[in-house]
Amino acid sequence: RSFLLSCNREIEPVQEHMPTPDKGGPAVTVLVVDDSPEVLDLTRQALEDAGYRVLTARDGLEGVLEFCRHDDEIHVVVLDAMMPHVDGVEAFKAIRGIQYEARVILTTGYDCFDTPDRWIGIGFAGFLKKPYGLRELVQQVRETVTA
Repeated sequence: RSFLLSCNREIEPVQEHMPTPDKGGPAVTVLVVDDSPEVLDLTRQALEDAGYRVLTARDGLEGVLEFCRHDDEIHVVVLDAMMPHVDGVEAFKAIRGIQYEARVILTTGYDCFDTPDRWIGIGFAGFLKKPYGLRELVQQVRETVTA
């Protein structure tokens, strides 16, 4: 099964040096995609408390559509691997089709995704194993933004 999406507009390249909340300037925007309402809410709150602007989506399809609408604003995507409709890997491929340099952190609680190097090797910027700590989340996002 293949998932394709076109934003029907020209895509601008990712900024070379992205701002961080600590340094002031424009807000860093994070898109969080997870089918668990509890995880979505806790993740959103933790990132907002750390100074990030947060967009959310409840599944892979909604995440890709949200990325398409705001790709010029989004600095990092936190993406759950296992979701209904469009899973995390399919959503990742679609997001990379929209913006090749998109920085995506994969999250999962499933053991089949237990080897982060395997997923980072295909282009993920980071990996968080659920349940992850909120400090760990914020640190991973900060490192991804400044990488």
